[in-house]
Amino acid sequence: MNETGSWNNNRIKSDNLHLYGLMVELIIEHEGHINEKQRKILNKKIEEWQLSTSEAHAIEEEKGKKKRLYKELKDIIASAGTFIKKEKSSPSPGQNLNNSSYNPISTEKHKEALEYIDKMLNINPGDLNALTGKGIILFNLEKYDEAMKYYDEILNIDEQNDFIWTNKGDIFRKQEKYEEAIKCYDKAIEVNPRCYIAWNNKGVISHNLKKYEEALDFYNRALEIEKDDPVIWQNKGDALRHSEKYIEAEECYNKALSINPLYYVTWNNLGVNAYNQCKYNKAIECYNKALEINKNDPVVWQNKGDALKNLEDYTEALTCYDKALKLSPENHILWSKKSDILKYLEKYEEAMECCEEILKIMPDDYLAWNYKGIICHNQEKYEEAIKYYDIALKINENDYTLWQNKGDALRHECKYEEALECYDRVISINPDYYLAWHNKGVIFHRQSNFMEALKYYDYALKLNQHDYIIWQNRGDVLNKQGKYQEALKCYDKVLELDKNYYPAWNDRGIILHNLGKYEEAIQCYNKALELKENDQAILKNREDSLKQQKIYNHGKKTADTFTGVIKTMIKMLLRGFFGI
Repeated sequence: MNETGSWNNNRIKSDNLHLYGLMVELIIEHEGHINEKQRKILNKKIEEWQLSTSEAHAIEEEKGKKKRLYKELKDIIASAGTFIKKEKSSPSPGQNLNNSSYNPISTEKHKEALEYIDKMLNINPGDLNALTGKGIILFNLEKYDEAMKYYDEILNIDEQNDFIWTNKGDIFRKQEKYEEAIKCYDKAIEVNPRCYIAWNNKGVISHNLKKYEEALDFYNRALEIEKDDPVIWQNKGDALRHSEKYIEAEECYNKALSINPLYYVTWNNLGVNAYNQCKYNKAIECYNKALEINKNDPVVWQNKGDALKNLEDYTEALTCYDKALKLSPENHILWSKKSDILKYLEKYEEAMECCEEILKIMPDDYLAWNYKGIICHNQEKYEEAIKYYDIALKINENDYTLWQNKGDALRHECKYEEALECYDRVISINPDYYLAWHNKGVIFHRQSNFMEALKYYDYALKLNQHDYIIWQNRGDVLNKQGKYQEALKCYDKVLELDKNYYPAWNDRGIILHNLGKYEEAIQCYNKALELKENDQAILKNREDSLKQQKIYNHGKKTADTFTGVIKTMIKMLLRGFFGI
């Protein structure tokens, strides 16, 4: 009896403790704390249910701790950005923001969040919120296999969880397992046809595969469900931009900004859209808007630098690249861009230092070796340039631009046969690379082999009729052959393509001079001098034409006078014979 009674008493006490725990949990869940009125009720239940004060306080502490853990976890996860469900479109190399830039996440925040989640799972191992949070954090830490385990665990409990199916698809997408990803997104849509995130992310995959029309279809399906999501509007804008539908893309970006004007990524991509249309000032305005919101994204600084470079504002471009490098010092592309700017500014030593930084990061970066060669080339250190080009070619002998650069350096060294061999290697790799054909023509031009030179110039022009230098060189060959009218047509073509190319005005003047058209020649020389003041060669040419014009005018005046005298004498004779 005693044992039975004891058991019954323990069971009753256990039930009472459980009931007390439920009461405390409900109070804390709804109120967040125990107020004075609720305290009186709880104290009455402690007495009624014969609970010790220590037992009651232990239950209150446990339930309060659980509530605090949930709140703290929620705050930490929110601050870390781990519950952002909407995926962003794939980046454009060198211009679009990459996925980590959209949602900067602190690794320390992640670690802190994981600690709280583990505490929650110790309290309740089957807590779906905690399991979901852990999966998301592991995903953001790029621990995809670990994240997948948690997602699969959740799906074993709840197979109809469209959010987890979407997240699982995201893992496959990150791993470029696109077929598996699509299956997951389709499962999410099967569970919930209005799962717009899955529709959006199917669009992202098509986008990554450069199937832009298909991507647009998926983005539009997502927007039919959720028209106020700025990320989807941005993704649609990106797909339109990649399809070169810039006006429609701009409309999408503006729509995204009307929903969230502080979304700096959209400002950046709107700038890229303008940049692609060569609207560099407008692009800079957009990049500045992005930087007002977030000054710590190196991609935006890089993009602004690119636009400034195209406006030939090299000093400001350099400032932007430096700011980008402070944020991303291991970015070899940025070091390359900085080196390029320094080359334009003729700061060759600093440019060479940038190349060394690239090679510290990537010792086998053949482009960095190539760039060292170009820097030496620009300094007319052709032998040294060739040395660097050769190192680059050992790493990648199939890059035709390397052979082109080496050929140019050899040509400057008057090593014509070796240069021709390099140009032939270029043509063997890329037969449509017109500059190789042109430069072969330049070599034969220098060797006064005008027929061969014309042959290669003409072949280059078949590939590219818009390079005025080729027309200029072709005109020079024809001029030397005495084919003045044909040469004039070439110089006219040069000036059609670039009216400010003063050598063409000068050479046109020389031909007109040779044809005895001194007045027209002088006009050409005057135009050349407007573009290049005080050029001694042009001034001399004009002086020669002015002298010839004076001689011509004097001769013409003398001839006219003599003709007049003859006419008078003839009239007088006629009057004598015929009485006229």
